Amino acid sequence: MIGTHATPPYIAVVECKTAASGVYDYITKNPDYLIRLKSYCIDLVKEKLLGVYKDYVRYMLVVGPDFPGEIETYSMQFRHMTGGIKLLFLPAPVLVYLVKRYRENPVLTHDLLEMLFSSEKVVREEDVDRFFEEAERRIESLIELARQRLRDKFREFASRTADACFIKMDEILLQSLIYDILNILQPDLVKIGKKSTTGITTIHLKHDYFKIWEKVLNGLTEEFVKLLEEESEVQQKRTDLKEELIKFLDLR
Repeated sequence: MIGTHATPPYIAVVECKTAASGVYDYITKNPDYLIRLKSYCIDLVKEKLLGVYKDYVRYMLVVGPDFPGEIETYSMQFRHMTGGIKLLFLPAPVLVYLVKRYRENPVLTHDLLEMLFSSEKVVREEDVDRFFEEAERRIESLIELARQRLRDKFREFASRTADACFIKMDEILLQSLIYDILNILQPDLVKIGKKSTTGITTIHLKHDYFKIWEKVLNGLTEEFVKLLEEESEVQQKRTDLKEELIKFLDLR
């Protein structure tokens, strides 16, 4: 697996095992197998990579029917043996559970998956549940930050440009608002940079996180409508048109 959206990116090497007994315990009975796991998995992958890409290999996942709890003690040994590669044990039923939950609610980011991969344990369904709960908490926090930035910017220009009918904006003001919100969303949903040749700002949207985008944009839409409603209720200024009509109708 390649975590391209993580900062920095990472590679998790996966090895699948079978066990007639339903529990893969070969490593606990033959600890020297870790050396083989390193040589034909980690080293083989690194040999095919160039330069800095070798450093992206940071995790080793062993998938099997199930694992004994004591197998976790070998993760530290594997990390020392490989110079920092973390070893995780993922029972196949838990992997299926993870995939099923992700298909129902695709909110896990590569950064959160990296936290799972770095846990150096036998993953259980309750661990998967905790990571989905953490994903939802992070999304809510991101939504709140984006809504607050929208509210702050809206109040800033509404106080200067609003009248009884309109909140007046120009292109520069609108670009400033959008850019400020996009800055809040990076690096989670957006990557902002500049072209080295022209200096033009580039904005890359992480489309794989479409479900998170949906939640964030719904939150921003709700906030924007709320702000318009508040402005409509408190706005007492008269427009030029109203002033002219009042003058002609002698309603002063």
